[in-house]
Amino acid sequence: MQPCAMGNGPYDYTRRENPTRDTLEHLLAKLDKADRAFCFTSGTAALVAVSHLVGPGMEIVAGNDLYGGSYQLLTKVFPERGIVVTQVNTSDLEEVASAIRSQTKLVWLESSTNPLQKISDIRV
Repeated sequence: MQPCAMGNGPYDYTRRENPTRDTLEHLLAKLDKADRAFCFTSGTAALVAVSHLVGPGMEIVAGNDLYGGSYQLLTKVFPERGIVVTQVNTSDLEEVASAIRSQTKLVWLESSTNPLQKISDIRV
């Protein structure tokens, strides 16, 4: 009889659990003095995950020079969910700051941007 999927331990299928990713998440959380950190296999996966923190009527301020997948999600998919998306030049901190309003729940930036390779200052 074959063992069940979890019979081989938590790392039997690396898309679900992965010791390298677990270690990276643990170390990132420790560096940021956070309870948890999450790593994703792509920026699009990260954007989809964090978008679930934003509800209808809330706003995402996003860069105006984005990877095509991010652009499609922000301009086509999220507005259908009632999410307002405002795009700005994220390499201009004053423009970003002036776009943030009380309904802004997420600022999404990609640095360096794609395709123009603009740099956004992401100081902590």
